[in-house]
Amino acid sequence: MTYVRVSSADQKEDLERQVERLKAFAQAQGWAEYEVVAEVGSATRKRRRFLQVLADPRVSRIVVEKRHHLNQFDFPLVEAALRASGRRILVLEDECG
Repeated sequence: MTYVRVSSADQKEDLERQVERLKAFAQAQGWAEYEVVAEVGSATRKRRRFLQVLADPRVSRIVVEKRHHLNQFDFPLVEAALRASGRRILVLEDECG
């Protein structure tokens, strides 16, 4: 599963760029199936879609472009929770620079 987020609807181009970058990464990894989850909203709004993804045990990995796209959440806590359930989070800026 790939997760993209922007703060406002004015950032549609950035949202599309994130989607394309994450799709290219998923395809380069040979992942035949993946879902793109996109949210528009400031860091102070609840990220309902992301919380749904976290709660879904069928999601084995979450890919985001940058850590700050999850800045409302405590990233180490999210990472530890996923790892404890045999899942993981990949950050493209860490993986690909």
